[in-house]
Order: sequence, then C-alpha cells, then structure tokens
Amino acid sequence: MGGLRPGFVAGGAKDEKVNSTLYARISQETFDEAVKENIEDLDMAPDEALEDAVEQFTSQGINLSNIVRRVPGASAEDDPAAVRLARALAACVEGLEDEESEELLYGGGREVQRGPAEATTLAGATSAVDSLVSGSLAL
Repeated sequence: MGGLRPGFVAGGAKDEKVNSTLYARISQETFDEAVKENIEDLDMAPDEALEDAVEQFTSQGINLSNIVRRVPGASAEDDPAAVRLARALAACVEGLEDEESEELLYGGGREVQRGPAEATTLAGATSAVDSLVSGSLAL
C-alpha cells in the first residue's frame, strides 16, 4: 500500500526509538551543604571537600552541570564566566538606557555561548536568559 495518496512516499518519516538518558539533579544548596559537611564534620581542607563532594555525587549518577563548583563562601570572582555574566546582567538590566549598552551585554553572552556546554547550562540556571529578555523589553 502506498499510503493515503498515490505516489506519495513519506521520505523522512522513520519510526525509530531513541533512547534518552535521565539524570538526577541536585540544587546548589544541597551541593554547598555537602561541601560544608565535609569541611566541618570530616575536617577536610576546602579544596579536598569540594573534590570529594563532586566525586560522591558523580558516582551516584547526579548530573552536576547546573552546579557552580566552588567552596561555599569563596570569592565570587572565582565563579565561572557564565555565572559572573549572569550577575552583571542582572545588575545592569535596571540601568539599560540605550542600544549600545545592550549590545555590549549581548556580546558577553555570545562569548559564553561559544564556550563549553556546561557554561550555557549555568547561564540558564542563574537567570541570565531572564535578564537578557528583561533588558530587551526595557528598551
């Protein structure tokens, strides 16, 4: 049988199953608490506590792509570029007055997009997208 219409062949339609991978995720607060526990309860050095928390969650199959991997209370300057950009965007959205300022902010966002996939995930998780949209609507 040729389908509903004579001569019509559904060229791209294939019924193939695609396996998707499910990941468990945790919140930034949960991750930070685990690092703090390692420091306080197990007397680990901050860097060692961070590394141990990453290893423990990863071994349990937890996807940490939405987590800023730093010791709680560490300097914000040590955060990934995507997180720093999100903070800068959020701070600047209220002060946007012209298209030139907006273009400078978008340029920084483009650089993050060209980086590793984890950077774009962090940008989304830290409300950078919301800040960009709000800034655009404000102009």
